[in-house]
Amino acid sequence: MQLSVEVKRQEGKFVFFCRGSLLQGEASDYLFQLLTRSHRQDVILDLAALITFDRAGLQTVMLSSNFLAANRHRLFLRHAPSNLLEHIRRRHGAPLDDLYALENADLVEAANG
Repeated sequence: MQLSVEVKRQEGKFVFFCRGSLLQGEASDYLFQLLTRSHRQDVILDLAALITFDRAGLQTVMLSSNFLAANRHRLFLRHAPSNLLEHIRRRHGAPLDDLYALENADLVEAANG
């Protein structure tokens, strides 16, 4: 299944709902362009419907987070699969605090805090 991304505005923040596969090529390029286009504010990436990902998908998440951080904004992960979070920890040595996981958190408090 290809990647599809639905963008909604919730509580003053852009939320990107990903469905399908986040794989090298068009899917990872497309997501990076979407996430970094919103560099004027914090971004929430909801991965509840993500089916599969590869190394390029992981890099897309990390590079997007780094890009937003360089612009003094953050990438929040919501409903990220545990295996994706574990791969990020192992491959990129990134503490999850850098990605601001939103699991079981109030959207407004987490995004504004």
